[in-house]
Amino acid sequence: MIFDRMKPIRDHQIEQILLNAHVEREAGVDLIDEYFLSQTSLDPLIKRANELIKEEGDLDLIESIKKNLSECIVVKTQYEKNSWVGRAKKVLSKWGVSLGRSQDVLRAERFIHSIKKKR
Repeated sequence: MIFDRMKPIRDHQIEQILLNAHVEREAGVDLIDEYFLSQTSLDPLIKRANELIKEEGDLDLIESIKKNLSECIVVKTQYEKNSWVGRAKKVLSKWGVSLGRSQDVLRAERFIHSIKKKR
């Protein structure tokens, strides 16, 4: 029940990240870091980005979404590298076992690539 009340807040946070994260960062507020302190997945960002693009379709909006989602990928990758799982992957890769990149990072990259193709 408490999660239902938090959904509008989380949706607003996701929309602000997709549309304004680069502007807010210049003002000293890092929306992306705040998001990844409590969330681990890029999937809600991808879902909302897709909805916004279908609703609006404005080129400036699309560019903003691509820029901010790309930054989310960078931050997510850094968090993963610094996690215990990332460190374990690094050790395994030294032994020749490659586990590859995170699936939601790959989905986000494919989404950004698909946006570029539509333009």
